Amino acid sequence: MSTTMQIQIPAGTAPNAILQVRAPDGRTIKVRVPPNVRPGQQMRIAVPAADVDRASEAGDRDARRRQREEAARYREAAAARDKAQSRSAAVKAAVKAAKVPANPSRGRLPVAGLVGKSFGLYQKDQKAWLALRLARSFAIKNGSWAGWDTARFVAFDAGKNRVAFRNPGTERWLRVTADGVTEAPARGNWNATWGWERFELHELAGGVGLRSASGRWLTIEGKRTIQLEPLGAWDADERAAAHEKKLSEEMERAAAADRAEAERRAAELRRFAAAAQAPAATPEEPEPETVATDTPAGEASRAEAVDEPPTTERIDCDSPRVDLGGASELSARIDALFRVRRSPALAAQLNKIYEHHESIPRYTT
Repeated sequence: MSTTMQIQIPAGTAPNAILQVRAPDGRTIKVRVPPNVRPGQQMRIAVPAADVDRASEAGDRDARRRQREEAARYREAAAARDKAQSRSAAVKAAVKAAKVPANPSRGRLPVAGLVGKSFGLYQKDQKAWLALRLARSFAIKNGSWAGWDTARFVAFDAGKNRVAFRNPGTERWLRVTADGVTEAPARGNWNATWGWERFELHELAGGVGLRSASGRWLTIEGKRTIQLEPLGAWDADERAAAHEKKLSEEMERAAAADRAEAERRAAELRRFAAAAQAPAATPEEPEPETVATDTPAGEASRAEAVDEPPTTERIDCDSPRVDLGGASELSARIDALFRVRRSPALAAQLNKIYEHHESIPRYTT
């Protein structure tokens, strides 16, 4: 079966010239230019059918079939790849959504104010406290705070604005693993190589959240939002007992000092009283020389018979006290003591001591 095709006569082609034209199937055919056709004009020619080689035609059919099958396989592989990529993207999105808390973080908070203090980790909605068992696992205690030692945690500085929590009774450190398990296998002093024991403090709606370096959040009864209930200094009881003991010792020392001072002052008063009541020692005067006189014997005997008048007990200028603020050392000490220990009882005692000395002013309060 022949087909037709349209060709353009090239420039410079003479009438009746023979042209070689490539057919659509790739064959080269010869065409004679009619006398009435000029260069630049177009003419339609018939393309004779090619001789068919049946073996070659069958091979072409097989080749085309293989090409179609290969194209179909390619399309199927592309569709499977696209489906796998979409499924992988869905899985990644689900994993990412699982890691994002239902109550998202509003930002990190500083931890400097927590260091050195003890806290209870409390979930308000569930009324649950996180408590450490004697082993490395944790339990939940419900209700109001009841002074549980296993539910008390002391905050330590873990560096880079992170905090670590240790139970002072067991000396175990709180951590959250990459699987989200809350445990406390490590104990003793802090180890700088630890990672999961470090927590970031985040602000959440209704409380705070603790996010471990493992990427997982600390949860209590499935809730990420918790409260850090302050319990004071971790050794508050020991500090209070030591302070109370110190005060008791100071009060005992002060009471002993007061008793010693009172005894000393009482002894001093007794000495003062004894010194004041003792008769003043007067220097012995030499006996006057006996001078012979011509006194009659009667007069001499009458002079010996006359008794000397009695002397009244008076304080002279050398006595312990002349007036309030006297110049003698003992008087000054008595005045100083009265100023320090002024009381009606002491004034009465001193006035009684000096009741026979009219020249001494009385002590008053």
